[in-house]
Amino acid sequence: MSKSLRDQLLAAWAAEDAEPPKPVTVKGWPTIYVRQATTAEVDAAQAINGVDWKKNAQLSVGAAVVICDEKGNRLFDPNSEEDVKRIGARNWAKLSKVLEAVRVDEGDESGK
Repeated sequence: MSKSLRDQLLAAWAAEDAEPPKPVTVKGWPTIYVRQATTAEVDAAQAINGVDWKKNAQLSVGAAVVICDEKGNRLFDPNSEEDVKRIGARNWAKLSKVLEAVRVDEGDESGK
């Protein structure tokens, strides 16, 4: 008996959950890692809930969610104004390389 579409999807999600963090090399920075963020993590990190400093910091907050060490532990707190401001002060070309490493793994198998 073949698996239902739901079972196939749940199996694919379980495989994604087991993926290790991905190393990213940026000139002038030590090797850092990124991991896929869950939808719940992004929702929680981007929830403004009256926090004015988050209104214009969504990319920095998102980076704080995915930047991690080789074991997948976050290096920054997406709910820390200080951490988010530090990330926001980084060179955009370098930070975008980090964020692109996460985006490359999203989407379909053709990389789109």
